[in-house]
Amino acid sequence: MFQLEDTDLCILNALQKTGTLTPVFQVLGHLGIEPGELGDGLELFAGRRLIRVQGLSGTFVPRMNRVEGLGGAFTPGMTLPNGIYNVGLTAEGRQFLTK
Repeated sequence: MFQLEDTDLCILNALQKTGTLTPVFQVLGHLGIEPGELGDGLELFAGRRLIRVQGLSGTFVPRMNRVEGLGGAFTPGMTLPNGIYNVGLTAEGRQFLTK
């Protein structure tokens, strides 16, 4: 188990309202989190298998497991700086929120 900050809970709760992979700015853009910080948080959640993310290169690989050059390209307003553009909660993420 790991400690979540209020921002982390806001992100996970917003994702809980979606059923499938959703454009990142559609579901999280209203939270007012700086895109770089949001991308870093999503990578952490993806590494813990709480969320599923996709980047422009297809299935997203968290930075900690990424080989350089496999990430997507940054497109302001469509992707986060790390290339993530779709995001969704996993079964593990839903279970985590019920605890």
